[in-house]
Amino acid sequence: MQCGSTSPYWAHVSEYCGACLRITGRDGPSFPEEPTGVSANASPWISELDVQQFFSLSKDDISAVCERFRDDRRVAAAIQLLFLRASGRPMDRFATVPKVLLRSVCEALGSTSVSIASLRSLYERRQTLYEHQAWARMYLGLGDLDEVQLQKLEQVLAVAALEAAHPDDLVRTARIWLYGRRIIIPGSRRIADWARKAFDATEAAMAATIEAAIGKAALRQAIEWAYAPSPATWGSHLEWLKTPPQRDAPSTTLETLEKIRALKALGVHNWALDSIALSKQQA
Repeated sequence: MQCGSTSPYWAHVSEYCGACLRITGRDGPSFPEEPTGVSANASPWISELDVQQFFSLSKDDISAVCERFRDDRRVAAAIQLLFLRASGRPMDRFATVPKVLLRSVCEALGSTSVSIASLRSLYERRQTLYEHQAWARMYLGLGDLDEVQLQKLEQVLAVAALEAAHPDDLVRTARIWLYGRRIIIPGSRRIADWARKAFDATEAAMAATIEAAIGKAALRQAIEWAYAPSPATWGSHLEWLKTPPQRDAPSTTLETLEKIRALKALGVHNWALDSIALSKQQA
């Protein structure tokens, strides 16, 4: 393809990294085999389809890269662009780059094959890395999170925490919110801290609501019963309650009825917990 006019564009996504795969960076992640939740030591895996959908250069991208960078810098700058657009996070270093992605970028730019070693060597000069990242940010129209936006994000997390079953759900919510507003996604620790703060505040409020609705004595009795050994199984009463039915049989029905009787003996059917989200009650 020939270099032409420059025109930045933003790839619309329905969720942060729902299907985009990420390259290993200082704060973040490697190319995972699953969309989220894998270690930084996961093997780099990406398919041709992934490259086509999430890591492909448009004509405008190619024109912008060609106009801004000389031949020996274009591949590295293009990968910075693709990674930032796909994940919302800058890539700090080339720990590993899937061959299928590297080949695709080289072909799109009409460049000769480039090795990962040469990319690492290029970024030994940190100023080059910063220049590439700054250009990619400007091209995509991304900015940093400011205090006003942080307050809005905290409000969003506070509302989402009312139904979140785990802080990880709020981490994902934060990333989606930031990505959708073209804000550079901060490091994992900062997002985890915000998520935990919102989650803990909701849990504390929920605990107060439960205590007020049930009463301290009844609540203490229920907790003690839940963690006491169950004669029906090797674990506690709580584990017994959470055990799903094994098969459709009369014995299963009898066991379900026994669980209902045990809960009614605690007075569960009289607990006024409608103000607590069902997802919280089921967690």
